[in-house]
Amino acid sequence: MTPTEFVLPVGHYLGRYHPQRHAPPRYHKVRLGSDLLRLSDDAFTVWALSHGVPHRSAVEPWTRLAVLEAAGQLADPERQFNALVRDGLVAEGASGTPDAIRFARNYRIRPLMTGLGNTAREPTRFGIGVIGRPAAVTVDLLGFELWQWGRLDQNLWQTAHRLCSVQSPDSPGSIDPEQMLTEVLRRLPVLLGHNAVYLDRAQKPHHDPPKGTRPTDE
Repeated sequence: MTPTEFVLPVGHYLGRYHPQRHAPPRYHKVRLGSDLLRLSDDAFTVWALSHGVPHRSAVEPWTRLAVLEAAGQLADPERQFNALVRDGLVAEGASGTPDAIRFARNYRIRPLMTGLGNTAREPTRFGIGVIGRPAAVTVDLLGFELWQWGRLDQNLWQTAHRLCSVQSPDSPGSIDPEQMLTEVLRRLPVLLGHNAVYLDRAQKPHHDPPKGTRPTDE
């Protein structure tokens, strides 16, 4: 399978910061793990575009070049893009390569919306959104399982292994974790682009302290 480039946004958007009432916003806030990062308007524009552009990103891989072309009105979008990659707010790589596994070990998904299930009209499509409103996005079974199970794992590489074990009995043939990760990377842009999930840093494994010791603050 030919590797496919990907660009994915990382972090949870928390809105704009106004220093005082009626004052213009000073910066945009994005949470990454336990850190709160501040983005200028230009940096936020590039970060937002890394989520994809409706219609265009649905029919072609969303890459660095695509983001830069979409951000062409900015003075220096490549500098902003590089800074976002450096700060961990944008991830890029190619499926089917060591880059993809490295990415999967470093990030996990966190849900932002509720599962709405399928319908009698479309039994193979599953809605995700807000209860009482139309689904924000509909996905196939694997996309729904990614949303459903990914929150339980410390990183996306664990999620790929988990999804291998929860495949439907009528799925054609078996699939290994690397192949599953490629399928995950195909579905992540849809979930991220509709804010059904966000990517966060991988969770560090928890280790209990040895008996007879007390945890210390470091």
